[in-house]
Amino acid sequence: MNIFTAIFLGAIQGLTEFLPISSSGHLSLANSLLNIPQDNLFFEVVLHLGTLFAVIIFMRKKIALLLFGAYRELSNKEKTEKTNLRYIGYIIAGIMPAVIFALFFNDMIENAFSNMRFIGIFFLITATLLFSTKFFSGRKELNLKKSLIVGTAQIFALFPGISRSGTTISAGIISGLDRERACDFSFFMAMPLIFAAFAKEMMDSHAKFDINVLTGFLSSFIFGYISVFFLYKILKSDKFYYFSYYLAIIGVFTIIRSVV
Repeated sequence: MNIFTAIFLGAIQGLTEFLPISSSGHLSLANSLLNIPQDNLFFEVVLHLGTLFAVIIFMRKKIALLLFGAYRELSNKEKTEKTNLRYIGYIIAGIMPAVIFALFFNDMIENAFSNMRFIGIFFLITATLLFSTKFFSGRKELNLKKSLIVGTAQIFALFPGISRSGTTISAGIISGLDRERACDFSFFMAMPLIFAAFAKEMMDSHAKFDINVLTGFLSSFIFGYISVFFLYKILKSDKFYYFSYYLAIIGVFTIIRSVV
């Protein structure tokens, strides 16, 4: 791997981690097209760390408000509305379905990464889900039922080609949340999951720090921040479903490539 490949892979990871087009699917496709060896687990770990930093910095104010609000609610012994603590409970509830599924079906998930035909089909499934959000518009608040719906949808995003952000945001919109609330909840769930994946991969990898690793980290961080910024802009313009057109094209391309 050279420095340009590191920048390229970092850019793919950064852009596709938060835009609803599947980072795992695009990285698998890029590795297949460019014949890049997938034997540097530490490099992949660092790319995930870059995107984690990007979303934390972008959402720093919302994170601070949530955590300080929860701390005040814990410190207040009076019977007041525990809004922030309840929201944290919803995050935990939303995370659990995917965590439990991954523990029991990890081998099945890993095998899917080497099957380009499945990845192409999963791209098309994500495209269909994103397009369906065109017909939904909600203003409802998050509750336990909606957090479990979004969390259950996140199980499918464990497979390459099924976008995590696309699936969870779409599930939130379809269940009645407005677009920004759905995106906020999606990213609040993403942060502990990305960190957990980073920690697991870090324990399984052999750290080998070099200029390519640093370059990949910076690239994934910069492009990750850009992708989060534009995703919120797109959600506010009600053009979220536009990503379905791109995914339909890339899905068909991936399937064709897998059979020729």
